[in-house]
Amino acid sequence: DVWVAMSRIYARQLEQSGFIQEAASQLLACHQVREAVAVYRKAGLFRDALAVCRLRLDQDDALVKQMWREWAVHLETSGQVSQAASAYLQASSPLDALRALGKKGDALSLARAADLASSIGHASAEQLKLRADRTREMESKMGGAWSSLPSVVSWC
Repeated sequence: DVWVAMSRIYARQLEQSGFIQEAASQLLACHQVREAVAVYRKAGLFRDALAVCRLRLDQDDALVKQMWREWAVHLETSGQVSQAASAYLQASSPLDALRALGKKGDALSLARAADLASSIGHASAEQLKLRADRTREMESKMGGAWSSLPSVVSWC
């Protein structure tokens, strides 16, 4: 179709000019879903790319899983490991979710990692539970120690 070809050319021009949302909208208007997702991905707009995937593609589509994985990696590298773990689970990557939760190291994340490991039958479940218990105990001791110190930031 001439209209689709012209829309793609216009979308490419919009993308090159930095109008990412407009470029993706132009592609979506002519049912070029994968191309719109590619525009978002190239611009680092993973949340937008994932939203389009979830709305326009079958949830079993490989691109949906790939976008969940890319979103998880982005979240993990930006320090949002709990959200990354959820995204890894959406991408059917429970071992990556387990690794992300274990990396955080706080009692709650370790307990969640232990529950996840137990639910998928992973050998680390018991070790993670013990680590979570020890960390929870240490956090409660440290919490008491920190609360007994006077506030030195009252002037802020």
